[in-house]
Amino acid sequence: MSVPLGLYAEGYTDATNIGTYAADLKGSGFTNLIMGLFHIGRPSIPGQQYGDIIFNGSDMIISGGVYKGAAAWPGQVAALKNSPGNTSSITSIYFSFGGAVPWVQDYTTIKTIIDNERSQGITNSPNNPDSILYQNFAALRKAFPTIDGIDLDNEELSDTSDEYVIVSFSQMLYTVGFKVSFCPFDSPGFWIDCMQQLYNWNQNAVSGFNLQCYAGGAPNAPNNILNDWWIQPLQKAIGGNFDAASFICAGLWCRSYDTQYQQWTYGTLCPEQVQPQCAAWSNLNIGGSFIWVYDDLQQALSISGSGCTGGMATSDYANAIINGFS
Repeated sequence: MSVPLGLYAEGYTDATNIGTYAADLKGSGFTNLIMGLFHIGRPSIPGQQYGDIIFNGSDMIISGGVYKGAAAWPGQVAALKNSPGNTSSITSIYFSFGGAVPWVQDYTTIKTIIDNERSQGITNSPNNPDSILYQNFAALRKAFPTIDGIDLDNEELSDTSDEYVIVSFSQMLYTVGFKVSFCPFDSPGFWIDCMQQLYNWNQNAVSGFNLQCYAGGAPNAPNNILNDWWIQPLQKAIGGNFDAASFICAGLWCRSYDTQYQQWTYGTLCPEQVQPQCAAWSNLNIGGSFIWVYDDLQQALSISGSGCTGGMATSDYANAIINGFS
């Protein structure tokens, strides 16, 4: 059975580390690589301006509509993706923006930029070439022509009054050439409202939901909750022949070791635990599963006492998803 397999990866895919892990990623069996976390610059952080694009908290990638990252990185990222003469299980790559509060303020910053620009006469910001967000994401599109989309890991905004931020930001992303995926962990009403508005604008703008079913999103994991909170409301909102179940990719956290507290993080799973969860989800006919996060997985391989009875390689997690959905 062919099922989408997502893998989030953080600093291990930056310009310094990507060469070390490229072979493992390409041979992993995962089909969708989601690189992150990217952030939106704000002047309260030294060296940043509103709208800058930052990778993993420190690497300046785009500023003032100009690529500022390592010269080799776009080619290194492109080489992870399957293409003629370059065999890889990875067929799509997304860049993920956002993360957990209070450390991340990306979508609050996007809201500030939009509101400021609109008050200054930049109509329909950010979906306007005069917007700094438009200019910087157009530059990102130019620098990384093989990237498929942008993943929105908004964990800040959830009020109905803020839906315009996600909707207008997504419209801009699609206009400059990116697909959009949502990465929610809660607030289904907020996300489904945004999805409905974007679907009415362009049915192809949003490619799917990467639904977190771990950590703060752990309550989403049971089938009845996944169905009642997400699948059925999404189906009702969009209607017609739309298949809400297949639109949702449900995610789990691989085994992870907390170095601060010197213990394995609660709720992080071995491959043999991932497989039965995916088997349960297969009864809902959802669109696949993803693993958070590659960096944790690689670090866990060097630590004893994981409690896993089988292998913990990247490919073991991919096979657990495949076997669960078979």
